[in-house]
Amino acid sequence: MNLMLRMPAEWEAQSAVWLAWPANKTWWPGNYEKVSHRFAALISKISNYTAVKLICTEEARKDAESKIFQSCPLLNNISFVDYETDDVWCRDFGPIFVSNFNNKAEIVDWEFNAWGDKFPNWQKDNAFPKFAGKELNLKVHSPKIVLEGGAIDVNGNGWLLTTEEVLLNPNRNEDMNRESYELFFRDYLGIENTIWLKRGLHNDDTDGHIDNLARFVNENTILIASEADTKSPNYEPLKENLAVLKKYDFSIEQLPLPDPVYFEGEMLPASYLNFLISNELILVPTYDQSLKDKQALSTIKKLFPEHKVEGFDCRDFLQEGGAIHCLTQQQPAI
Repeated sequence: MNLMLRMPAEWEAQSAVWLAWPANKTWWPGNYEKVSHRFAALISKISNYTAVKLICTEEARKDAESKIFQSCPLLNNISFVDYETDDVWCRDFGPIFVSNFNNKAEIVDWEFNAWGDKFPNWQKDNAFPKFAGKELNLKVHSPKIVLEGGAIDVNGNGWLLTTEEVLLNPNRNEDMNRESYELFFRDYLGIENTIWLKRGLHNDDTDGHIDNLARFVNENTILIASEADTKSPNYEPLKENLAVLKKYDFSIEQLPLPDPVYFEGEMLPASYLNFLISNELILVPTYDQSLKDKQALSTIKKLFPEHKVEGFDCRDFLQEGGAIHCLTQQQPAI
């Protein structure tokens, strides 16, 4: 089967960025008000460069608008999509937009099961891509296999990055191997070559999503997370991933992880790789670490000299396991 579909790279022109409003106050116990204001600030920041489609029930819309208004007096670049989600991680459950052979937009609706049934409620999130297809009047393809958006990264020219720890985990698709995944990538994303890194970050609920580990920054260059502390639980996995990547003919740039970030005694999966590219803007997660944050912003700026590169404090978001890339899903301008 050759559907002649192609998933554009994230740096290609975008018509919108999708996010889900954090309407459920139980998601950040004791910290909801602060987190929701941070969401509003993030939405406002993105909307200055790219239209935002905000998934939000009518019931929660007034609260969302009032908080966004404090950061963004003009709401004309933000539109609301009336839908109730189970959670906020739009990168993983949101629609994957592809272009067909006529360069028209279509949607691939992969199955979502909350990162291998780790959490009880995911049915509404799983149903959202079909809902979005109806809202946008776009054709929707349903491969019927589990795949989160944060598990893959593409260069728009036939290459895809992923990890064995996620996709070969039996909690996703227990009967699938590398070859069977690669057939789906070919048919639904236009992928000819897949790079399989090994393991992800310590304590990552996703089992090791690629968007914390390695990202294409152009067709020929990959930015990869590194760790110099030999005592860190991330040292060996990241060293192993780098060794895999060096087997390929790509330019490689390394970006150190931030210093460890803890919440309630647990080390969190903090990474600077969880950035969003959206038209002229790149938003990079920061963690109130002046030296490391500055180094990350400088490295990414060198790789994207034509973009505005800004940091955005993600410590509050990270308490629930993710950062900017995890919260967003881009819609290419197809």
